[in-house]
Amino acid sequence: MKEKEILSLNEFFVEGKEQEKSHVLLHITEPSTKEEFEKGYFFAVCELNGAEQKHIFKLQNIIDEIENGYYETKDSEDKTALETILEKINQESYSFVHKDFLLHCVIGVAKEKELSLSSHGNPIVNLFHKKQNEEYKNIDLAKQMIDGNDEKQLFSQMIQGKINEGDFLFLGTPNIQKYFNDSRLEKIITTRPARQSAEHIERVL
Repeated sequence: MKEKEILSLNEFFVEGKEQEKSHVLLHITEPSTKEEFEKGYFFAVCELNGAEQKHIFKLQNIIDEIENGYYETKDSEDKTALETILEKINQESYSFVHKDFLLHCVIGVAKEKELSLSSHGNPIVNLFHKKQNEEYKNIDLAKQMIDGNDEKQLFSQMIQGKINEGDFLFLGTPNIQKYFNDSRLEKIITTRPARQSAEHIERVL
């Protein structure tokens, strides 16, 4: 019998120097019940620039609502639970999308080998896919979502796919690109254990 494959999650948070200008939300749900394990891991990484405290609280409430709604909603024949919840959030949060502050956010669900993602703004969402020749291909999933985004909606595009054994998914906020370009991230992440990669990036930041 094949041993069950386990998804390895490595998270870290680095506090910035100018908290009055930028605020980051990091949220990962650790499933605790059989039903939650079947639904997978819900996660969100968001950065607000130039936002007031009321905007930060509002975004946290939105993320909480998506999380709770996802775990309480069943997939239908034509829509996943995440799609259903995001449609509801887009209708309810129309007024939250405006030009007074910048929002960069990616939310998603990792369920065994299945991955569902949606984003707003310009977060970092890189999938380092291991090819048959053992080399890696860097797939910019954020760009795929941005290309079809409706700026009037909070989460207008969702992509779904599979993450295979040996693949790495890196999520981050745009400011990380000041310190790591894509090629450097790829080299760090694909040449050492995931925990060591996370610790190295955290130390540099």
